[in-house]
Formats: sequence, C-alpha cells, structure tokens
Amino acid sequence: MKVSPKDQQGDVGLYAVATKFTAELKWIFRPQPQRDLGIDAIVEVVESGVSNGELLALQIKSGGSWFREETTAGIVFRFDKEHYAYWKQFPIPVLIVLHRPVENVAYWQVVNENTVANTGKGWKVEVPKANVLSIQNRANNDGEIDAANYLRSMKKLQSTSSGLYLKGAEIGDAPLECNEFSKKFQSLIAIADNIVLPFSERGLETWAEKNRNFLVKDAISNYLEAIGEMQYEYKKLH
Repeated sequence: MKVSPKDQQGDVGLYAVATKFTAELKWIFRPQPQRDLGIDAIVEVVESGVSNGELLALQIKSGGSWFREETTAGIVFRFDKEHYAYWKQFPIPVLIVLHRPVENVAYWQVVNENTVANTGKGWKVEVPKANVLSIQNRANNDGEIDAANYLRSMKKLQSTSSGLYLKGAEIGDAPLECNEFSKKFQSLIAIADNIVLPFSERGLETWAEKNRNFLVKDAISNYLEAIGEMQYEYKKLH
C-alpha cells in the first residue's frame, strides 16, 4: 500500500508542533482523530504546572509549499469559505500554525474577524513572522487574550448560539435512516449552547469568573466528545 508524501509531511508537522507545545511550553496537546474537518489538535494552556481551563484549537500546516507567499512581516495563508465558516463557529479560539520543516520553526496566528481578509475568491490571513511558537517568544510576549475582548466575543456567541438552539428545537422528525444522526446533531447544538450559556445576562449575574471558566471547560469537553459521536453516525449514512 502506497503512503502519500503529503500525509507523511502532515504527520511530521503535527509531531513537530506537538513537541513544541509539550516539551517547550509544557502545555497539554491533544491531536484530533479526525483531521479533515479543519482542526488538527486541541491544546490546553498550563501555567506553572497548573491548567487554567483555557483551550485553543489548532489547524497545522507543514511544508515549504505553505511559505510560497510571504510579505516582509509574515506568511500569507489562504483558505476557502467553508473552513472560515467552520472556524468562526468553533466554540474555542482557532489558531493557524505554519511549520517550516527545514528550520523546524512554527508560526501562529489567531483566526477571527480582525485578522482575516476577504479576497473575493476566498479568505486569507497573514501569519506574523514575529509569532514564533517557542518558550523564548512566550517570555517576550505573553499572548494572553484580552479579558474585555474575550467577554465581548463570548456574549456575541451566546446570542447566536441561543438562536440556533431555539431553531433546532423546531426541526421536525428526521427520516428513519437518519434518526440517530438527527439525535446526535440536536444534542450537539444543546451542548454548544451550554458552552456560552454562562455568558448570557443571567449567567453573568449568577456565576463568578472562576465558575464560568469551569463550566465552559466542562462543556467544551462534552462538545468534542459529541462531535466524535455525530461523525460516527454520519459515516454510517455514507
């Protein structure tokens, strides 16, 4: 059986980036079993040996072909509308990580409405060369998410998620052969709403920040498990 060089290079990049997160940053790195959806791994931030519940999703690309379009300040990464729509709706921040195997260096950038540009044919983001994934770079740039921006983003997501949850409740019965998939999909919507529920007006009044972080972390864990279950049912239909 032939082995695709592209898949091999992808594995090289995944393991190289995993080593940087685990050996250098001392963070927790969890590769995703299904990498074709646009998320290759989930990392959990660890500070001084303690996790604060902050999770980040990674899309990892490795190889010289991803560095063909560069500017003075960064590397241009292009993607289609399907990926952007998926990353925008993902319940935790998504980072693009570009790995250059020759020097074994990786660069990162957050994917959001402030960093992404519409090209007319698709989307692009410039990954700064200054954003090197290393312990030295972290010492010079904490890279922490601004608390006000985080709160504002989660409140916006909560409004969108609640609307989808209410619409999902109005969906009628699915065909018999799609029944299990429909149940998993409905469950996924409900769990996604639980992620941002602590940031509703009532949630902000009810829970302190520490409690909200715990609830969000627990809901995200359930969400990732639910995605796997839904993917299993989806494959049974094809």
